[in-house]
Amino acid sequence: MLKGRKFVVLPNEETPRRRYMRTLIEKNGGDNGYEVGLVDDSFVSGGHVTKHKLFYAELNPKNVPLERLQLFKLSDLTKWLKYKYVDLSQPLQLHEEIVVDEEGDDSQESNNGSRQVIVEQKREAQNDVGKTEPNTIPNSSNPNSQLIKVLRQLEKRYKLQNDIFRSLGYQKAIKKLQTVQDKIETEDDALRNGLSAGLSRKVPMLLQLSAGRGSELNMDLKEQTQRYFQQCHGIGVFTSQQFVNMGYTSFQDLVPFMNWVQLTGLAFYEDWQLPIPREETKKHESVIRDAISEVSPELQMEITGSYRRGSRTSGDIDIVVHIPGQDDLDYVSAQLQKVIVKLVESGYIICPLNLNETLKEAFEPWFRQLFSHFDKRFDVKTYDEAVHKFYCGAAVDMMGEQEGEQEGESRHVIPFKSQDLRYKMSVGGGKVCRRVDFLISGYSGLGATKLYFTGNDDFNKKCRTVAKQRGFVLRNDGLYREGQLIPLGDEYEVLDMLGIERLEPEQRNI
Repeated sequence: MLKGRKFVVLPNEETPRRRYMRTLIEKNGGDNGYEVGLVDDSFVSGGHVTKHKLFYAELNPKNVPLERLQLFKLSDLTKWLKYKYVDLSQPLQLHEEIVVDEEGDDSQESNNGSRQVIVEQKREAQNDVGKTEPNTIPNSSNPNSQLIKVLRQLEKRYKLQNDIFRSLGYQKAIKKLQTVQDKIETEDDALRNGLSAGLSRKVPMLLQLSAGRGSELNMDLKEQTQRYFQQCHGIGVFTSQQFVNMGYTSFQDLVPFMNWVQLTGLAFYEDWQLPIPREETKKHESVIRDAISEVSPELQMEITGSYRRGSRTSGDIDIVVHIPGQDDLDYVSAQLQKVIVKLVESGYIICPLNLNETLKEAFEPWFRQLFSHFDKRFDVKTYDEAVHKFYCGAAVDMMGEQEGEQEGESRHVIPFKSQDLRYKMSVGGGKVCRRVDFLISGYSGLGATKLYFTGNDDFNKKCRTVAKQRGFVLRNDGLYREGQLIPLGDEYEVLDMLGIERLEPEQRNI
């Protein structure tokens, strides 16, 4: 069943279990090569690769093109073989914590992973809209708006190329410039206002670009197409690069190859780019709380992210769900599943982005509609296991402005190309489909989970750096010391343990 696919076991094949997995791959028709990377489970947590310093140290061979691989847990292989279905719809992220140095704009991470300043890359950093941090000068009156515009173009280009470190370096510089009140015109101006030495040297050249047409920064046709594809949920850097290299230019070329998760992302391609006004998020919260009260009142929920920090708009809605005193995630999952089914029956939840067998039955009418819309054969395979996180699309009545200026920021929707307009699906009734993610937490790790998913990224960076200095490991599922979880159900208990000031969520926009 693995015939035609190439696999590499990571970080190496030097343990008996990993060698056995390689044998299983070969017995089932798989080849050795750089297409799918199977990462030992000891290096995986929360959907991403962890322990990067050790991972890179053990990597063999050293020249494995990690950025080109689709990464999955090594244990996924046994699941695929058991159910006779290879599910590549939800790959791991290579980095959830990215280690860069202070000169982030010029840096690239070395294989030993030895840098010290942690910068987190979260989906929220890409999706938060209309967020103005304290002391941020709105774009309309910022004296460095043209320089910021050029840096945004560079940041987008490097992000498109999967050059994470340069992309994050430019993000950091943009954030700094948004608080600078002096006009920066020289290298000395930039240094004096806190920009890195590497970027400061480039300021005269960047200002020249901003004064001209900036043609050197314009994306070529391939880059524009890659960005167009990447805006669809389920299509990342690796997959979009493959499609572009094969000569595809529109989604009508891709539909025959797309799985149900990607088709769902295509159906709501434009909807999921629109910002969600705060008042609308409150309405989502009310609908979900009513369903919880009706079918599983022991469940508790809290919307996190920029919404919890007081932002006027957000890109999606992240909800942390728990049961007081309960650490059995499968039990919490069973209760959440009842709520999900109720929300599907009420028409609130429109579509899923991950499933198990029970939820597949609840969503069968949606799948019939989806595959009919794309004129494809019904093809949805699932595993019979508890769902510890559930991603979906949901809709309530529209409220507030959907586009335009928001506190000095704007959200530009990448529209469908004319030949792809037919793939758009509408919820109807004046509603817009929104991304809603349910994240289950054990009670003992709830404090750390709330901290992480509330953010912001800089506050999380501070907390994790302090934790490391004090001999702890702070993750999105708990605070650990010497590998043992410290049971802390309150986020302020976590801050106390780390000796960090008790900041309210609205104060964490640092």
